[in-house]
Amino acid sequence: MVEYAKTVRAKYDKIYCVFDRDDRPYFNEALQLAIDNNIETIKSYPCFELWYILHYGYFSKCIVRAGKNSACADCR
Repeated sequence: MVEYAKTVRAKYDKIYCVFDRDDRPYFNEALQLAIDNNIETIKSYPCFELWYILHYGYFSKCIVRAGKNSACADCR
């Protein structure tokens, strides 16, 4: 994603990359690459999916990570 953002940067005033933490092995490296290239970063903990859920309805269920699955895997 960061590499793509670098290719379109000239067309826009600002470029943002959203990073979904979950259990990505190269999260920190990708984040640093964006920072090094003046790309704005948005970090999501625990899962980006929750952001969507909270914008489209009421949600009060406790979310817990289960193994390698996203904490939001069972959000409905």
